[in-house]
Amino acid sequence: MTVAGDEVEHPKPYPDAYLRAAELLDVAIEECVAIEDSEPGVASAVASGATTLAVPFHIPLPASPAYALLDAGLEGVGLERLVQLHTVRRTAETAR
Repeated sequence: MTVAGDEVEHPKPYPDAYLRAAELLDVAIEECVAIEDSEPGVASAVASGATTLAVPFHIPLPASPAYALLDAGLEGVGLERLVQLHTVRRTAETAR
């Protein structure tokens, strides 16, 4: 399944595509992990409420407490690491 920017009312940096994908999957957005490589994409994912992983590709991304910055990319990041990152993010948000 895909949800493209032209399939929602507002494209990135709005969260519409992420919210629609979660809706189609019948999953709470808070249980989703989004992986993005651009500032508009990261902004979209963060605004949606998904755990956001920022992976710089062509353009550097700034560090932010709003997302996990993976400067080294996704190499070696498996399901266990994704679950760990998601759990840490959700625990931090619950503590606030």
